[in-house]
Amino acid sequence: MSRFAFFTNIPTPHKVYLFNLLHERLNGEITFYFLSKTTKKRKVWEDSLKDANFPYEILESRVFRVNFGDEGYWFFPKRLPDIKRFKKVVISGGLTPLELFLAFRCVANGVPYIVWSEAINLFGGNIVLRALRIPIRFLIFSLAECVVCGSSMAEKHARTLGAKRTIINYTTTNLNAFLYDKKHSGRCLNIIYLGRLIKRKGVDTLIKAVSGLNWVKLYIVGDGEERENLKALAKRLNVGAEFINWKDYNDIPRFIRKFDILVLPSKNEVFGYVVLESLASGVLPIVSECVGSKDLLNDFLVFKFGDYNGLKDKITSLRSSKLRNKLVNELKDKVLRCASPEVWADKFFKILTKS
Repeated sequence: MSRFAFFTNIPTPHKVYLFNLLHERLNGEITFYFLSKTTKKRKVWEDSLKDANFPYEILESRVFRVNFGDEGYWFFPKRLPDIKRFKKVVISGGLTPLELFLAFRCVANGVPYIVWSEAINLFGGNIVLRALRIPIRFLIFSLAECVVCGSSMAEKHARTLGAKRTIINYTTTNLNAFLYDKKHSGRCLNIIYLGRLIKRKGVDTLIKAVSGLNWVKLYIVGDGEERENLKALAKRLNVGAEFINWKDYNDIPRFIRKFDILVLPSKNEVFGYVVLESLASGVLPIVSECVGSKDLLNDFLVFKFGDYNGLKDKITSLRSSKLRNKLVNELKDKVLRCASPEVWADKFFKILTKS
């Protein structure tokens, strides 16, 4: 019988790898319960569960839609396991009324629970749901034995909303396929953006930053609603940006190592796996101050969101291949020590097994 339960949304492929490690570390004494959603993205992620080596159950849910302003929804499982039989419970996901309900069930049954939180703000999404986030998150955080945070931004958010005990445990991924001993050379830079082309990603800032830098070649990889607007901006600013359709994830490791710098200029980024993947590949990342993985970089590689002149200055200063090699070597070692899947699993093991 499992001593521990882990409630979360259907996981991304990155998290399946983490959950396999945690299951192994706990000698199989954990069961995962995935909260079923109807979104297309989650349905696709279900395919990644073929790689799961841990016991899990997808809980069939009732969905309640809220169609005021932006569409939103709550969902509640039709059935839950008996909470009393677990020693500890992990609650993750969207920190919605469902997670609060799970927290209350734990408290009512005298079972301590841990929150795994990657939340960093209260805004965005449906306006009705947004209004309830403060009281819901305050109760979830304040009643928890511990809140495990995916970054310092997530930790600040949790503490502001009532968390009494927190620990940072970086949300990482399997980096083995990305490991590459890249040697930087030359003063002409190949810069890549890799991700969705939506407004909050701030890709327009990157295009403005490289305007006039004729020694930079920009590659924008991804799809999304802003693609045509970004193409028009690049044309207007005479930026020779090459737009590339989204690549299969298995092709990314060999692809990303071709570049010198990766830029993630987001307005709101919980963490940013691609930052870890780029460093493992020997590609130097530059990120906005609103990206969670900035914790693993130095200030030299972080710029104020929307400040394209500040980003331009940082790109210009990195024309030196000697400096790029120095920074990559220092930061790559730090990432592999502080944000490896093994570290993630070990921290969770200690939190769950601590009396």
